[in-house]
Amino acid sequence: MASIIWNRDPQEAMNNPYEYNSQMQFHREAITLSDKIGDLLIDKKRYSLEDRSLEKATWMLQTDALFAFRDSIVLLEQKKHKVVGRLFRDMLETIDLIEYFNSTSNKAVTDLQEWYNDVPIMHKSYRDYIKKTFGDSSADKRKSQHRIFSKFTHRTYKVLLYGYMLGRENKIFYDEKSSLPQTIAMYYSLLGEFGLLIVDNLKTFGILNTNEIDNSWNESMEAFQIPRGYMSEEEKKFFGLEDENISPSNIVKG
Repeated sequence: MASIIWNRDPQEAMNNPYEYNSQMQFHREAITLSDKIGDLLIDKKRYSLEDRSLEKATWMLQTDALFAFRDSIVLLEQKKHKVVGRLFRDMLETIDLIEYFNSTSNKAVTDLQEWYNDVPIMHKSYRDYIKKTFGDSSADKRKSQHRIFSKFTHRTYKVLLYGYMLGRENKIFYDEKSSLPQTIAMYYSLLGEFGLLIVDNLKTFGILNTNEIDNSWNESMEAFQIPRGYMSEEEKKFFGLEDENISPSNIVKG
């Protein structure tokens, strides 16, 4: 059973940020998974410098996304969430670019060669492909998602607030050594989503086969899922656990 962090809602994580043992389990699983898949991808390095194929581009971009994910996990454990936030849009755009290049769009074929000429391919090209292929609703959803993660890149006010503490008289203050559990918990849940997106992308478009990815996943996930340590009163009532003693001391460590 994989850690609950892989499928945890970011808002719920902010509301109940103290699932430290589950976050540690997620960290172990994510590092093991990225190492296993990374080794497989590195073993495939058989492309010449002159090669301008779709396969080579896919391999390079998937390797980049995977190790951005791994770096994010390492940095978050070190409480360097500000650096991790800058990598969210990076991972999203890389995943989307892989899908775009592997599409049936004639423009994507041309853009792939432009990419090899060191020309940036804007995310709008991907959204235009989504709009043409899947309709306005899907394109609008991708646009909204991209806009959200662009805020982390462009350092909007609310994004910067994630790095500040709230003190007396409603004053904010900055403490580089503070753990900011709500922010860390939210970022862990977002990384869980990105990890699943990367795995799905690898299985759908990559040079690795599905069995290789599934085996890496199964070998990386721990046998016992650490249960929730904290629940709000509303959650306890929903699950019929009002009388249960749910506390950190009752968490079974993996």
